[in-house]
Amino acid sequence: MRVKPKVFIVLTCVILLCVLIPACGTDDDNGGGENRTDNGEIPMNNGEENPGENQESPKEILPDFPHEERVFNGKVFNILVENEPWNFLEITDFNLEEEPGDILGTAIYRRNKIVEEELEITINGIQATRDNIRATLRRSVASGTNDYDAAAMRLENAAPTAMDGQCVNLNNLDYLSLDMPWWDKNILSDLSVGGQSYLIAGDIFTKHYEGIAMMFFNKKLLSDHGVESPYRLVEENKWTLDEFGRLTKDITRDITGDGIIDHNDLFGFSTQADFLPSIVNGGGAKFIEKDNNDMPYFTGATEKIETILNKIFDFYMDDTFCAHRDAIDKNIDFDGMHQFMVFPAGRSLFFWGMPRFLDLELRNMDDDFGMLPIPKFDSSQDRYYATANSWHSYAMLIPHGSGNPEETAYIMDAMAYYGRIHILPAYYDVTLQRKHTRDEESSAMLDIIFSSAVYDIGYIYNLGSYVDNLMNMIRGNSNNMTSQYERAQGRIERDLGNLIERFESGAN
Repeated sequence: MRVKPKVFIVLTCVILLCVLIPACGTDDDNGGGENRTDNGEIPMNNGEENPGENQESPKEILPDFPHEERVFNGKVFNILVENEPWNFLEITDFNLEEEPGDILGTAIYRRNKIVEEELEITINGIQATRDNIRATLRRSVASGTNDYDAAAMRLENAAPTAMDGQCVNLNNLDYLSLDMPWWDKNILSDLSVGGQSYLIAGDIFTKHYEGIAMMFFNKKLLSDHGVESPYRLVEENKWTLDEFGRLTKDITRDITGDGIIDHNDLFGFSTQADFLPSIVNGGGAKFIEKDNNDMPYFTGATEKIETILNKIFDFYMDDTFCAHRDAIDKNIDFDGMHQFMVFPAGRSLFFWGMPRFLDLELRNMDDDFGMLPIPKFDSSQDRYYATANSWHSYAMLIPHGSGNPEETAYIMDAMAYYGRIHILPAYYDVTLQRKHTRDEESSAMLDIIFSSAVYDIGYIYNLGSYVDNLMNMIRGNSNNMTSQYERAQGRIERDLGNLIERFESGAN
């Protein structure tokens, strides 16, 4: 893609500004990471060495933008965005009128300006709340008024929108480069049905990364209790569910001396019910698999899933092991945000979460902490799997009635391409690795986590409410998995058949 003179000035400013931005943490904060590049630099896609005194940043050489140059003569590109300020989801990525001042916000602003000038468009985000965004889009599609060119929704809303036949099949669009690194291939392969893909995620929008499941651990508690480094377990392919249980089992204790285990005490693990699907997926299992024809089928209560679930229930039911928000127990009285009372205060060795939690509560944590992928089932598992949480992760879609879907595809491809160049380094290298995490190893862990995203159709589409009901068992401190499966099987098969029928009838 050609870079115009004004855009070249902007790109030059990006490099100069980022060289002048100091590191966000001290050497002590970085855990002795003296080899880290701390100039806040956003590497460009030109293959040249980045400026700096004896410092180098990892650089990715992207393929060239794969389409011919196009302009759209002042088109307003409208993106419907799910927004929920009360839940700390005030999303302004597509409405920045000036540079916000922080590194990530500045990168988003400049990506937008580059795309707007290159393509001669105006990017316009139109916000809707979680509860009305689906109805808003449905009315627009039904009326044919072309109100929105694209939409960005949390998966819990994006999935039923796709199922309702309101979206364009992305696999039919020539200008959406789905094989390029600026798009997440996992969402395409996991959520497609019969070769139809309606949802996409990637570097167009940082909220995609915010809901990927992961583990945090407290380094001070690790040292205090003589626990071996989980980083070493990852390196040696030994970071498994059993090892996780072994490391955490003997940590919990009554540190207040009142004879009661509550949120003021010390725990091996703190979490919430959302942990369940991520541990099942992390163990290399899914509630819904797909056959060679890309058609989904219910896996049933396989021995592997049953083993994983039994281990999970052991974790949750044992209040001498786990501080959990969702269980009801006479000895534990936690409020709805207790998980943000325990780990950030230095009273939990491990903590299930996602990158979004870094900004919510962990940025001011006193103790050093590290990041880890969700543990494998065992060492024979070929890779890690990191569940995209349906409540926190976002996806993009192109609604029917969006005008020209190929034009939308071209613009989205350009936004994701420049997002890979500018936004991802700012989000990943600066905001996460340098501002929040405090060691080099966590950077390597993020590589694993972000490349391991998994989307389970059974969980994302809540087929038969099976996963929800399993999580409700946790909330009720009940472990009657067999009866739950027997009750759910018919509903799952019914909902899955309906899903397939909807996709087949909406094929385009």
